[in-house]
Amino acid sequence: VGIGYGAGPLLASALSKICSSAGLTGNVVNTNTIPGWFMAVLLGLEALFITFFMIEPPRDIEERLTTQSQVNNPSNERDNNDDSLLRVPWTRVILTYVVVFITPLNVGSLEIHTAAIAEKYWSWSEEYSGVYLGCINLLVVPFALIPIARYVQDNKGMLSATILLLITNPLLWDYHLGTTVASALEFGVGAFFLLISAQFLKSFAWGHVSKLPPAPRRPDVIVINTSVYMLGRGLGAIV
Repeated sequence: VGIGYGAGPLLASALSKICSSAGLTGNVVNTNTIPGWFMAVLLGLEALFITFFMIEPPRDIEERLTTQSQVNNPSNERDNNDDSLLRVPWTRVILTYVVVFITPLNVGSLEIHTAAIAEKYWSWSEEYSGVYLGCINLLVVPFALIPIARYVQDNKGMLSATILLLITNPLLWDYHLGTTVASALEFGVGAFFLLISAQFLKSFAWGHVSKLPPAPRRPDVIVINTSVYMLGRGLGAIV
């Protein structure tokens, strides 16, 4: 995911530059539409890849046992213990959804804000702004390889990432350093730490959500989790 977030702005900037250099200014292909055409081709290839190479894995053992129990008991009667095993702890799940929502809200806001200040205050072109944002995203990617979840509980991991975000947030403020390079470096450090915090917050929150429901109900909880995440990302851009 991190690589995709980093490569996206870089690709858009590169395609826009190539299109303008080639003089493609028509109504169908131009600097505004070329990223969309590229994505259309990429998604077509993705559809072919999914069709021929994505194989549905076996259902979880618990889910298969539950299904077998229903077959053996046509009346569909279960005792209280069976019901409790299939119950989703929605209070804990919803509380985790709050973190899942707030994290992309910050990231979405950062992306739009970065492009806005780069173009308005630093007088950068869209291409340079995209390269700047893409490089910051890619710098964060290696930190995802740190197996921190093996040694830190989910709640402590989320708390630590939130504290890191709070401590480094002032780096995103404008201190009128006098030069564009100094301002871009200072803001870039703040954005770097925000994205690292968001990366760990997302990892711990998504991991926590996946552990809460029983296996047969897990897909439902994860689907809602993804919707909450995308809602936060969309509203972040609006904010």
